[in-house]
Amino acid sequence: MNSSLNCGCEENCSCSCCTPLKYKARDICQIPQEKPCIPGSPRKDDDCRIARHTIQGGTFRSFIIFSGATNQVVFEDYTSNHNKTLLTLRSLDTTGSAAVPLTVTITTRNPKKTIIETIPGARTRSFQVENLESITVANSAAINGTLGVIMQKTFCISCSGQADQIDTHTINGSETLLEFPVSTRTTDQVVFQDYTCNHNKTLIQVRSGQLAGEPTAVPLPIEINTRSGLEINVEIPALGTRAFQVEDFESLKVSNPGGEAFGQLNVLIQKTFCICCDGNTSLDCRNKRC
Repeated sequence: MNSSLNCGCEENCSCSCCTPLKYKARDICQIPQEKPCIPGSPRKDDDCRIARHTIQGGTFRSFIIFSGATNQVVFEDYTSNHNKTLLTLRSLDTTGSAAVPLTVTITTRNPKKTIIETIPGARTRSFQVENLESITVANSAAINGTLGVIMQKTFCISCSGQADQIDTHTINGSETLLEFPVSTRTTDQVVFQDYTCNHNKTLIQVRSGQLAGEPTAVPLPIEINTRSGLEINVEIPALGTRAFQVEDFESLKVSNPGGEAFGQLNVLIQKTFCICCDGNTSLDCRNKRC
């Protein structure tokens, strides 16, 4: 356990359970400084909850890893709180050819660590890590490979008060990604918009699929926005898949600037959010409590 994120101590606390905090994100689980630090008594911040997000399909979620890829991003975490993550990775045979060796790089933060492992074709590896930050993959084979991913990511989420609870809403298509058609020459088509006020942590999985009746899948630029001003702009290659976890997710947009074919953005969103039930029904987002 990373005590700097979980025992709830102020930065200069001298008790044995604490180490100086590495950074000052808004929703780090901290106890206010006026509460005394009691030696030998690690404490739990009442504002801190835990939740879990998962990546999986029927069994594995398939990520096509293109031939010659050296640093293809599969997952990126833009959140701040502590997490423990169980990863099960397999080199799958789903492209009509033999499964190929795939070199996986797992990066963690706080502590910063890089794990590099090659998964032979048709083989499986499992890892458990703290503070997962990213997963990237290299494929030196002459054909495309497929990385199968099962991820269970358990993380801290802190709400604004003891009365707050958490819940999770999911956009999916019954264990598959939900389909959003995208017309040709489309710019900034809104897929999702959040009009709520409370804090959230959200796992977003997107794939550029092939729309029925169209001759091919096409690359689709997407834009992810958060309330803090973070803007993530990436292009999802044709038949490519990416996953992200962000804080205070606000919107997801997709574009299809070409005229080659209609696109299809396949989406799975798991949105875990704070909700308080103290009788305040105000919809004014300036009220940080509710």
